Amino acid sequence: LHFYLACLCREAIFVHAGVVGWRNGAVVIPGRSFAGKSTLTMALLEAGASYLSDEYAVIDRNGLIHPFPRPISLRTEDGCERVRPASVCLQPLPLLAMVSTEFSAGAEWSPDILSAGNSALEMLANTVSAQAAPELA
Repeated sequence: LHFYLACLCREAIFVHAGVVGWRNGAVVIPGRSFAGKSTLTMALLEAGASYLSDEYAVIDRNGLIHPFPRPISLRTEDGCERVRPASVCLQPLPLLAMVSTEFSAGAEWSPDILSAGNSALEMLANTVSAQAAPELA
């Protein structure tokens, strides 16, 4: 149902991403499944961020990012654990930052700053309706 909504909505775009609120803005973590979005979202919540989503960044025509709160799905050795965050943001926020990441066991933190164009391409690559409604995306 959520995927169907993400594909058909014409008032906003849905980017497959984790989203947290920080300093009156939204930090969007786009990516495919198993990229580490949920783990990073949870770590940012533990560091004091507020929760907007672990599934979609819902971006309206004005560029505001709306909450899409669902329990966070964290993979464990035994399967999956669903966590309900304590601090949920219920208001739309402007984009503060976009973090493109991918999980790699044993890797060291070595971030690069992406250009605005590469950041936009990363968001577009994870936009659910990009092929069905490219004019909106």
